[in-house]
This record gives sequence, C-alpha cells and structure tokens, in this order.
Amino acid sequence: MIKYYLTFLAFLAIVAQSKAQSDQAAVTSAFETYKTSVQNSKGDITAKVADSHTMAYFTKMIGIIKNADSVSVDSLPILDKYMVLLVRTKATKLEIMGMDGKALMVYAVNKGIITPGSVANNALGAITITNNAAKAELLMNKKKTKYFLEFNKEHGQWKMDVSSLFRAAGMLIKEVQEDNGFTDNEFVESMMDGTGNSAGPNAWKKVNR
Repeated sequence: MIKYYLTFLAFLAIVAQSKAQSDQAAVTSAFETYKTSVQNSKGDITAKVADSHTMAYFTKMIGIIKNADSVSVDSLPILDKYMVLLVRTKATKLEIMGMDGKALMVYAVNKGIITPGSVANNALGAITITNNAAKAELLMNKKKTKYFLEFNKEHGQWKMDVSSLFRAAGMLIKEVQEDNGFTDNEFVESMMDGTGNSAGPNAWKKVNR
C-alpha cells in the first residue's frame, strides 16, 4: 500500500511540474506575441494578448485624452502625459471621440506611440506563477533588472498586463530624467521631439469641448 501511495505522490509531482512548465511557456508566448506585434505595428494582435488590467488602463487613458484640461494633464505621470499629448497631436478629434480603451491601444501600437524600440531588447527572466497570476523578471539586453512584468490567466489564456510594463518604463524614465536634471515637461518634450512631433497649445486642451 505504501509503495502505491508513494507512486501516486510521485505521479502528482510530475503532473504539477508539467503544468508549471506549460504555464511558464504560455506566459513567455504571451510576452513574445506582444513584443512581435508592437515591433510590427499590429495593434489588433497586441489587444488579443492584453489582459483586463491593460484594458482598464487604456479605458482610463482615453477618458483623460477626451476630457482632461491642461491642469489635469500637467499633473499626470510622464508616460501618461506623453501619451495624452502625442495622441492629441496625431489623431483627429473625430478619431479620438470614436475610441474606446481597446481602440486606443490598437491605435497606439499601429501609430508607433507604443514604440518598437520600447521592447526591442526586452526578454523575460525567471517566472513565478501563483494560481492564475504570474510575475516575470524583466531582462534588458539579457541583463536582470529590478523590474517585473505581470500576467494573468483569463478565460483559460495567459495574457499580459501591459500596464505593468508601462510602470517599469515609467520608473526607468524617472531615473534617467532625474540623473539629467530635466523637469517632467522638458523630458516629455524631448520624447515628443524624438517622434518628430511637437505638442502645440491644443494638445493641452480637452478634446471633448
């Protein structure tokens, strides 16, 4: 009896290990799909591997883009401010007013607002899975960083919390900004310049007016 019990426990351990490896592979696949879709400006594919937290973030952002005045925009974190100003600069009022959160994400990828360079040298390191949530080390140029990306299993599919990548990027940008003595707006302006765009007075005004 003990022999069979031990054999059963060993079988359960093998099954658990196999499931963990399968989940880790699926998390990696979600990240690689996100990375490839951004590099190829395929926003519709990006949206398919983005989780509900991502969609909540973009839903919040399109509301800000439509309705926030200059004071509200000025108080935003750097990456959010950059997105608001760049979308308001590149898109027409008609385009913006017709967007929901998902459409904003697709637009941002298709138009290079989420730039291919933002993922070019990124990869995942060690992945930790707890039930339907996963956390992965973010590697840059094959080196460990102090940042982590988050993933969630939704409706049986592992999806990426893209906002976790934005949070990591925001912290990294803040470090670079402070090291170089830029104000928030000076740094946003330099990012805008890098895209060949400039935020005119209208970019600071609410679209829904």
